[in-house]
Amino acid sequence: MDVSASDDYLSFRSYGGEAELHCHNFHQIVLPRLGVLELEIGGKGGVVASGRGAVIPAGTRHAFRAGGRNGFIVVDARCPALDEPAVARYSASAFFEIRPAVQALLDHLSAAAGDGEVSASLRTNWCSLLYSALSQPAKPSAESSTRYLDRALAFMRAHVDRPLGVSDIAREAGVGETRLHGLFRTHHGTTPHAMLMEMRLDAALDLLANTELPIADIALLTGHPDQSALTRRLRQSRGITPLRFRKGH
Repeated sequence: MDVSASDDYLSFRSYGGEAELHCHNFHQIVLPRLGVLELEIGGKGGVVASGRGAVIPAGTRHAFRAGGRNGFIVVDARCPALDEPAVARYSASAFFEIRPAVQALLDHLSAAAGDGEVSASLRTNWCSLLYSALSQPAKPSAESSTRYLDRALAFMRAHVDRPLGVSDIAREAGVGETRLHGLFRTHHGTTPHAMLMEMRLDAALDLLANTELPIADIALLTGHPDQSALTRRLRQSRGITPLRFRKGH
């Protein structure tokens, strides 16, 4: 039997606690209204929150966790909602930035339905428009690229003491690892890892110049395993040792 958007289920939902890994035989689209929903989709973590949504392709194992007041628009898409290229994109990267076309649909639905029931005609038309919007590949813009980079750089600066991987940075920035590498190459001529190493050295030099902390403590505070590692990296990158730099300041 043929199915269409009229067979889909659109609802306003809130979540409490967490759910273990499970899967559905239909695509599920999760869009934000209030609060944050943490999701693991196909082994990759992310959030649905203001400005960010997620598509869970059919058959993909996922789990969630939420707390506090929250609310989301959820579409259980039992019809062939998304074309094959779109399904492939969301299978590789389930989380997406909500573009103006999708935000306009969210605003329209909230105004038309509030927190009440959604009529069959509204559901059918709204879901069809949503599927069309989500099936269109996002066109990278200079503004969005800058936003992704800003997120990545801010996260890196705030966590120079942690053993960050590129996957951690990409997840926080809201892009895939390949895209993140491309953005860093284009805008900074380097890799995320190399940039993080330089940030750690900058943080170490700042502490050496402006505090009396032991060099061993500074090494740990700036993501270096020990004083020897800091000395080696500083000599290789800046041609100076921590002790010589401190004496000069």
